[in-house]
Amino acid sequence: MKNQGVIQLGGEVGHSFLSKKIDVSLTADFSSISNPYVFNGNTWVNNTGSFNFYAFSLKSAMEFGVFNLNPTFIYTLSTAGLLPELQAYGRIFIKGKLFKAKKLEALVGVYVSYVSKYNNRYYISSMDTYNYSSVDSYAGMVNLHAFLSLGISEFRFFIRYENIGYFWSDKTTDIVSGYPISPPRLRIGLTWDFFN
Repeated sequence: MKNQGVIQLGGEVGHSFLSKKIDVSLTADFSSISNPYVFNGNTWVNNTGSFNFYAFSLKSAMEFGVFNLNPTFIYTLSTAGLLPELQAYGRIFIKGKLFKAKKLEALVGVYVSYVSKYNNRYYISSMDTYNYSSVDSYAGMVNLHAFLSLGISEFRFFIRYENIGYFWSDKTTDIVSGYPISPPRLRIGLTWDFFN
């Protein structure tokens, strides 16, 4: 058995424009795992060499009156295509105060995501690990979630309709080998912030 080694380096730089109405940040990350302990379907081994991951991202938060846009783009290079090369996420929403007292805050919007193809592994739930001898291919997907939120001070009610992309995606697509994409679901909740 060989010693497993992990090196991680990263950095971020950001700036605000137009009186903080636009925030932009650039991030670069590097990770290297040498001789990782992985499960090959029968036993644990660590003779697989090393895995290297490089990620570069551009994030932004833009606010124009009641209209808000929060895009994120991530470009990744990884050993054996373990991570998607391109990921894009965006939250587009309208945020404002309602009624004359202006105490009720409302948000309504969508969260859209795109993940490009990558090589995934079969997940073994009983061991909470992946089988590295089994490789499957994820073709990539566009997904969409819609949300509505109403809040007063520390209390907030929200409703979110998730995985709308299920309607136009291939139902046999596995996010992780053996785990297909989730069908749409409705999430309803209430948050309460406690302060001392």
